[in-house]
Amino acid sequence: MAPESLQKSVYSRHSDIYAFGICAFEIFCERKAFNNLDGFDLINAVVTLKKQPEFTKEDRTAGLKLLIKSCWDYEPENRPDSKLICKTLLNTLRNLKNN
Repeated sequence: MAPESLQKSVYSRHSDIYAFGICAFEIFCERKAFNNLDGFDLINAVVTLKKQPEFTKEDRTAGLKLLIKSCWDYEPENRPDSKLICKTLLNTLRNLKNN
């Protein structure tokens, strides 16, 4: 859940984008975003400490890393919209196909 959803029960297209970013991380990196945290510790990490999942050198997300990280911007208005996400994903897939 997005920080604003955890903290203030605010749900919007911006919070959906945050959730998309978390799901994308888990799919492309093949692991849970906050594997070692749950409950209050997870809420505290996301809301208070502004923690984000960490990429490793082994993650195969080079073309998507910036997109995924932008989905986690602490300020909801700074997160990309779905149109930009789709465009970036399509471009990334085209590049993979051509290589």
